[in-house]
Amino acid sequence: MRSLARSRQQSKRTWRSDSYLSYVRSRPCVVTGSETVVAHHVRCLGGGGMGLKPPDWMCLPLDPIEHAKLHSMGERSYWASKGLDPVRLVSLAMLVFLAREPHDLDTLHGLGQLVET
Repeated sequence: MRSLARSRQQSKRTWRSDSYLSYVRSRPCVVTGSETVVAHHVRCLGGGGMGLKPPDWMCLPLDPIEHAKLHSMGERSYWASKGLDPVRLVSLAMLVFLAREPHDLDTLHGLGQLVET
């Protein structure tokens, strides 16, 4: 019973990182290359829910116009129309962020934190 309560509590926590969001916002749009971007939380990967943002590591830089298109079309339809794989893009963005300076598993917690949702 104790482990069930613990898993419910953990499921209400998500990773937030101001430094990672700043990094995402400093990169060009993954679709247009525009320098004016917003950090879009990719929802088709899970980790969110009704009214909940996915973790910050699931962000990509999108031009504001492309961001509006994505929300009007729906996540999966938008990425399919662009011929882009958001899973690959999110993974690459996080790898590049982590490669900017050396990190080890003991210090990764300093790059963000788990917060209650």
